[in-house]
Amino acid sequence: MNVKVEISPQDTNRLLNNMKGLTLMEAEKILTKVIVEDGRLSPEDIRQVVEAKKDMVERKERDCLNIIR
Repeated sequence: MNVKVEISPQDTNRLLNNMKGLTLMEAEKILTKVIVEDGRLSPEDIRQVVEAKKDMVERKERDCLNIIR
């Protein structure tokens, strides 16, 4: 699959800052998902990365709370 990268250096910094705290595997999973959807990496994908990270963190919190109970 050829991926078209359409992000500027500034967008790259925003993307990387929003991925802080993720493991390499989590980051790869999120990036793969947003790229496969349309075959490109664009500034619009940053919002999807933020949402996916939020969902992932919330899922981990729920799992931790279930273990504690």
